[in-house]
Amino acid sequence: EVLCLPIVGCGPVPEQGEGVDVSACAAVAPGGSCAVVCEQGYQDASSTYECSDENTDPAQPPAGDLVDCVPHQCTTPPTTAGYDYASCLSKPTGGSCSVGCSEGHVATGGDGNM
Repeated sequence: EVLCLPIVGCGPVPEQGEGVDVSACAAVAPGGSCAVVCEQGYQDASSTYECSDENTDPAQPPAGDLVDCVPHQCTTPPTTAGYDYASCLSKPTGGSCSVGCSEGHVATGGDGNM
C-alpha cells in the first residue's frame, strides 16, 4: 500500500552547548536552511543546517555539522604593584573576577571593594 505523506518543515536543531546559538533554527521550512552560530564573546564559527525538501517528519531536525564555540579569553590584566589579579587570569569575555591587594598591601578608603 502506498502512503502519501504531507511535506512539512523540520523540527528545531537541538541545543549544542555553551556559547552556541541555535535560535535561527527553531523552525525551518522544507528545502530551507538556517545558520547555527557562536554567541557574542566566542570565536566566530558557524554551520549551515538544511531541511530536506521532502521532509515528512516534523520532529526531524535539519542536518548540519556541530559548531565548536570557544570563548574569547580576556587579555592579561595589568601588573600594578600592590594589586592581586590572580582570579582574572584566563577568564572568558564577559566573565568577572575580583581584584584584591597583594601580600604586604591593604585596601584603604571606600568600603574596601575594588
